[in-house]
Amino acid sequence: MYKRRIRDTKESSIKYVTRQTLRVILPRLFDAVLRLLCLLSLVDTKGGDVSAFVLDFSDAFWQIPIAADELRFFCVTSLIGGIRKYMALLRAAQGSRAAPLLWARLAALLMRLTQSLFPVSDVNLMCFVDDPIAALRGTDLEKRTSAAIIVLVWEALGFKLAYHKGQFAKVVTWIGGTLTCESSGVRARVKDAIVDDVKVDLSRIRGMNVVSHKELHSLVGKLSHCAGLLIALRPFLQPLWASLYADVSGAPANTVWVKQIAPTLSWIDTFFKGSVGGIERYFSVQAYLHQGPVVEIGTDASPRGMGGWMSINDTITHNFACLVRPDDASIFGHEIGSSTGQQVWECLAVLIGVAIWSDQWKLDRINLRVRGDNVGALTLLIKLRPSSTALAIIARELAMHLIEISFPPEAVHTPGVSHVIADKLSRVYAPGGSQVVSSAIHPALAKAVHTVVHERPRPWYRTLSADPA
Repeated sequence: MYKRRIRDTKESSIKYVTRQTLRVILPRLFDAVLRLLCLLSLVDTKGGDVSAFVLDFSDAFWQIPIAADELRFFCVTSLIGGIRKYMALLRAAQGSRAAPLLWARLAALLMRLTQSLFPVSDVNLMCFVDDPIAALRGTDLEKRTSAAIIVLVWEALGFKLAYHKGQFAKVVTWIGGTLTCESSGVRARVKDAIVDDVKVDLSRIRGMNVVSHKELHSLVGKLSHCAGLLIALRPFLQPLWASLYADVSGAPANTVWVKQIAPTLSWIDTFFKGSVGGIERYFSVQAYLHQGPVVEIGTDASPRGMGGWMSINDTITHNFACLVRPDDASIFGHEIGSSTGQQVWECLAVLIGVAIWSDQWKLDRINLRVRGDNVGALTLLIKLRPSSTALAIIARELAMHLIEISFPPEAVHTPGVSHVIADKLSRVYAPGGSQVVSSAIHPALAKAVHTVVHERPRPWYRTLSADPA
């Protein structure tokens, strides 16, 4: 029978007197997609084709020796055959607070040293903890030679490698996703085993009355991993995290009422059943290179109104201007005219612009660019990680519209003093405003079509419905 020993440094209190002074930012599946697309974009000019090479490190933490004067800080004891034995660990075992950071810094150094041996147009390396991946470009012989050099260098430096997990192909599995290199782009899909686990968890939890924090935390962890690729899934996780850390819910200790999170679970279920978005994404080289028409949206908000414009290839074709409505105040919990709601109205203006003009790009592959003077609104657009319940509503709606775009939008910050047209449009219906949208606001609006923005009652927000259908 296989037994695994779990080591922790809580008992000796070493864990509590050590500190992590750095935070490691790990790559995601989408980062690997970008590396592969970068090399695919060079095929036409430099030749060859693109493959991926994956070769994991074996027993990563155990490969780092502990300094002689620190051996006394990492000892373990155990009953073996009825006899208590004490052992001094010579390697940095998993379980200490500093071990992950120590390995991460060593792995980062190794990736940079290895990358220095190749032009970035031929080899592009990255590593997720102990799972490295290399995007390779060239002829089959050139790619195999590059892979062989990588292996030999790592072996020469004394790193143990898990050869039985090695992959060299156009289709590879890496950190829970499957990447397929095609001639015109990269197809990425969440690993089937993870999808099956999530489906089983969703089905089981939705049939419960209460769910334990442990089970819900496990599900959110899996979903967070999937959201590394399925970016539109991110804002749907906010209610789940909120329920885990809510002070009072009325549920038994360490549990959450399923009814409380049922609408969110229903929406997440649609992703994994393919009804909304699906678990696969295709990223084309054309979209990566920003080829095709550029659709740009500029928005702004004031305490009482919102406005924006849309341009196609640098010519403004449409605009909108609208008041902050009583429905907006009711749904988001901010009074009309109050400065406390400014951040929400800035984000809502972006959502309105994307929503009313999304028909302009549904049938075409376009490059979407959103311009604004509010950093928070632009950050919400590209990261879809809301910091409040109000912003989570907007982020989920944005996600539903952005699913239809082949590549994530570009966000451009414009200083407020330069964001003239959108600023004036946001104040059209304010007290003392012109009450009319015309070229008098700005000459660039002379040929623009004014889009009427209708009221936004609760049913306008699709994701506020408990039934995704």
